Amino acid sequence: MNEMDLTRLSKEELINLIKVYARLFLALDGFWFLEAEKKFGYESALDIDTKAWEGYFPYEARLLRKTLGIREEGIPGIIETLKQSAFVPCMEHKIEEVSEKRGVFALYKCPSLEAMEKSGRKEFTCEPVGTIVFQKYAESIDPKVKVKFLDGPPRKSPEDVSCKWEFTLEEEN
Repeated sequence: MNEMDLTRLSKEELINLIKVYARLFLALDGFWFLEAEKKFGYESALDIDTKAWEGYFPYEARLLRKTLGIREEGIPGIIETLKQSAFVPCMEHKIEEVSEKRGVFALYKCPSLEAMEKSGRKEFTCEPVGTIVFQKYAESIDPKVKVKFLDGPPRKSPEDVSCKWEFTLEEEN
């Protein structure tokens, strides 16, 4: 069997390949959503998409933490793990804040959002899907962390933030 030999690729080729894989990962989700929408309607496609991401994100977080040896807990651990997510390499991200009590994670140049904007869609699936799935992601690392959508579409300019998420530690009573 002939396997792909990643050891033969240069560092630059590996980086480019990871970025392409990330973009393909998002493209598959987009194509899947559009076909589900054609067959079942927008609301049903959104519900199915959300359920799929709810299952995927905790799985991804566990696998990334194990593979990369990420041991940080709480909000710092969530942000560190999220930086390694499969969708992040094809866009830009900015950590606006990270502490034990609060983290703010912003994404820019999101291919999925750009495709939605280019097609003229008025519904953007970033929210409420993002809050639900980022909440599942956070809970898989620390169940006391809550997620809130801070900013996102519609945008005035492609240079504006694609989406921005706040992670806060819920105080114990």
